[in-house]
Amino acid sequence: MKQVVAVIGVLATIIFANASAEEIFSVEVLLGSANQTLNDNSYITVNDTSLGIRIGQKMTDFVTFSLAYKEYGEPNQFSADRQSVFHSYRTSTFIPSIKVAHDITEKLSIYGRIGLSFWRWKLINTDTTTRISDKGGDPHYGVGLTLRSSENVFIGAEYNFTNMAVNNNGDTVDYEIKDFVLSAGYVF
Repeated sequence: MKQVVAVIGVLATIIFANASAEEIFSVEVLLGSANQTLNDNSYITVNDTSLGIRIGQKMTDFVTFSLAYKEYGEPNQFSADRQSVFHSYRTSTFIPSIKVAHDITEKLSIYGRIGLSFWRWKLINTDTTTRISDKGGDPHYGVGLTLRSSENVFIGAEYNFTNMAVNNNGDTVDYEIKDFVLSAGYVF
């Protein structure tokens, strides 16, 4: 994982260093609602707040390269009587991606995003204090809208999807994250 992050960091540095002075950098704060489903024949679904930060480098008028870090909260799965926490989940991702945008109006644009989600996942069974963790990389997809409120400030809404192939006690299971995100950003 460290090697992958190092390679992406070097590539991003090369891309950013070769960008002309006219290229535009952006920084975004991300706040979302993450629906997380563990598909191990029981379809456990939990929800929590996602938080993140994203930096971007505009490569052309319609293409932006970005790097994001997101945490998806610590949602809990409760016992049937809702008196105790049965499982607790922790997931974080580092996402290099490409965004392709199309202007609808001068201030409003629609976009699609595709990238690779490098994730860390942990399940904690609170009854037995068993901890299961895994990490890996899987495709990341998203669509959204951006509204420029001024030359440098913008807000956005997007829907992201990542399906992780998680090793859960020797079995590979799907852990899906469907994240509806609101963002606020600044363009340099």
